[in-house]
Amino acid sequence: MKKCSHNKKGQKCEVHGMEECPLEESNLKQELLKRAETKHKEAKKKKFKKFMSDAQSAKDRRSKGMRGTSGGKWGHFKKGKFTPD
Repeated sequence: MKKCSHNKKGQKCEVHGMEECPLEESNLKQELLKRAETKHKEAKKKKFKKFMSDAQSAKDRRSKGMRGTSGGKWGHFKKGKFTPD
């Protein structure tokens, strides 16, 4: 059996009244880890959601083709053909 953390070596515990009494283990570490894990998962979801919306908007912009210049004019290249703005 583990010794109590309330008493000094060889003395009786004022809290429990015994020389060797059970340690009261707090679940502080477990609580902190659980809270950190949930916050991490929420942040990860937000990042993924933002990434997917950015990817969708990029895909929508791609429908015109790649942006570029030809002959001093700005326009889009799609399937090897240039269409000026």
